[in-house]
Amino acid sequence: MTWYITAKNRISEEEINLRIKDIIREGKFFAKMFDAFGVSIDRIDKHLNFHVVDMDGKHAQSKKEDIFLDNKLLNDESFFDTQIHFVVHELIHWLTRQREKDCYFADPEEIEAFTHAIAYEILRGEHDERLRKTFFPIIEAHFDEATNANLLFKALLAKAHLKADSWRSHYN
Repeated sequence: MTWYITAKNRISEEEINLRIKDIIREGKFFAKMFDAFGVSIDRIDKHLNFHVVDMDGKHAQSKKEDIFLDNKLLNDESFFDTQIHFVVHELIHWLTRQREKDCYFADPEEIEAFTHAIAYEILRGEHDERLRKTFFPIIEAHFDEATNANLLFKALLAKAHLKADSWRSHYN
């Protein structure tokens, strides 16, 4: 295992994980951040790992359930006091992926994909009743309550109508 010098002590990557996760667990800022994303802070125990590697000029990067920190950051004795902003930045990427795991429609790309698919059908002349028969079952499958699915379908339909209206002159 690789060792890093921080705060004039030699600590392992395991210790770095523990210290960063303690900062996250104990910080009011982090509690607010996790609440804003609707993700339990307890998820960091099983679904988040920090790694210290040579990032070749980058400071930090997140990928799946891992956050990579450049080893040069950990050479600075003040990392845990002054460099946690790198962790905050990468946590936003991680939290976004966690939220998307929990809710398919938390992904803005999915919203855009459905909006465009519905707009395409509108421009082909499909009416709202047919659009509902086509798209609502797909949307509803991702919700526990039909009410929430219905609200999302209506919002997507309205957004698709706006898009179709703005594109109509180019379509004909």
